[in-house]
Amino acid sequence: MENTITYQKWLELQNYKYRSIQTLISLKNQLENYLNEQSLELSTETLKHFASWASNQGYSLVYQRQLYWGVWVYCRYLKQVQGLKIQAYLHKIKPIDNRRKALNQSQLKTIATWLKKEQKNYWLNQALWALFYGCGLRRAEALNLELKDLNISQKLLSVATIKGGRKRFLPLSKKQLEALVNYINEERCTPKESYQNKLFIGKRGGNAAHLLAKQLHQWQEGTGLGAVLCWHVLRHSIATELVQKGMKLEEVSRFLGHSSIESTTRYLHYNPISYEL
Repeated sequence: MENTITYQKWLELQNYKYRSIQTLISLKNQLENYLNEQSLELSTETLKHFASWASNQGYSLVYQRQLYWGVWVYCRYLKQVQGLKIQAYLHKIKPIDNRRKALNQSQLKTIATWLKKEQKNYWLNQALWALFYGCGLRRAEALNLELKDLNISQKLLSVATIKGGRKRFLPLSKKQLEALVNYINEERCTPKESYQNKLFIGKRGGNAAHLLAKQLHQWQEGTGLGAVLCWHVLRHSIATELVQKGMKLEEVSRFLGHSSIESTTRYLHYNPISYEL
């Protein structure tokens, strides 16, 4: 906590704007969470591990650049304030042509079939499928979900949009609700005190970022789809499917939590998708 306060004051002295400061602190926390999960100390070598890990998470190119920017700024802070000579080692970001395209019917069926057969972390996987494909959530939105956001009686999920802080309410099907309730009751790890309200809990009782990364890797390996599959591509897939099934673009935009329809149009692809939830 003390380190965060010192970092914030340093950022203020560098004349970063308020929103940039909040973003940079969040990115620093993600780096520290990764190091804590892996039981690693911050060094040039461990930054290489982090860069390699980040490049394989299926993040959008925009988010990768933002994450690397956050690491670079944090290393500059460590050098100037704490005298630590740590090189901000980062992979060169290359566009991956197949990364953010909607999956086709065959690919979606492959995932659904594998999920039915995969017994390890069964309800966790079903919950992730319900949220990332069924509800079109962003990764950060899923990580920020709290138990109170799930209204079982009304079959609704309250989601705080990470861009702008708006709330949207998403209806849940019977299967989606079943997956979430069973995950909570049967597979959710025992949380640390500060994470008791979070829906997703990491194996050590804290932040679930590493848990989601591990599950994504298992999905990629188990389905054989590799880098084609990432959490965000499922969001693209459901958006495209909803439009192709006749939902108005304005409604899809609200479903995704976009502030403008222009943002939604970038999510629409023209692969034939008709796989039922």
